[in-house]
Amino acid sequence: MSTTVAKDTLTRRLEKYLQYPSVRIYIENFRVTILGEVFRPGVYSVTNERITIPEAMGLAGDLTIYANRQNITLIREEKGGEKKYINIDMTSREMFNAPYYNLRSGDILYVSPVKGKVAQSDNFYRVLPIVLSSLTLIAVLVIRIIE
Repeated sequence: MSTTVAKDTLTRRLEKYLQYPSVRIYIENFRVTILGEVFRPGVYSVTNERITIPEAMGLAGDLTIYANRQNITLIREEKGGEKKYINIDMTSREMFNAPYYNLRSGDILYVSPVKGKVAQSDNFYRVLPIVLSSLTLIAVLVIRIIE
């Protein structure tokens, strides 16, 4: 039942006991998780009854320049506890008509990095030990020379 239907149902039932009852219903625990190449990854509580994928990305501060806009994964838990993995292409117009366009509570969006970012971080971790070793050797030699 949507919040609008629940509000109307409660209002009708309360009219038997109250004059002009006022009912306000909102979903307290609607949360989506956004991870990966976004500016502010995290768990976001949504006050509305619905949120779309672009709105969720807006909550997370949009995609970074390293985000792979054609490879975003939506992880959704279906009834029975089965997890469903849906690949999303943010550059495609078909996304706006897809059944997963509106997120559900508990959905997880993972924005993967482009391959260049992965390669760049791999090179950093390969070069870092060499640079640190070289700096240590230079420091030791300078200390020996000064003594």
